[in-house]
Amino acid sequence: ASLNDLRGRWTGTYGPMGQPAALIIKTHNGKALEGVLEQGAVRVAFMGTIKSGSIRMKQSAVLSGDGWSLGEDTGTVSNDGKSMSGTGKDLFGGSLGMTYQWSFRR
Repeated sequence: ASLNDLRGRWTGTYGPMGQPAALIIKTHNGKALEGVLEQGAVRVAFMGTIKSGSIRMKQSAVLSGDGWSLGEDTGTVSNDGKSMSGTGKDLFGGSLGMTYQWSFRR
């Protein structure tokens, strides 16, 4: 596990309700990340960047499931590359100034 290779399955909580979720990072090349966020029946594609421990993920498409508002998340990855956490906002909540927390480990 290192900051140079974040690929794999991460588990944790995501969103306003702090519900269980999984983050699957499929590719990590340099500063670029790509993968899927899964929560219940919902699967959402995201693209992201990482720079000196700071991570930013922008959701690009809902692959399956209903009632999901695409969001953008920012946070930090631990130095040992085993955990990450931060805040996010979606199109709906962001317009109301609402943010949510997220946290994942591997």
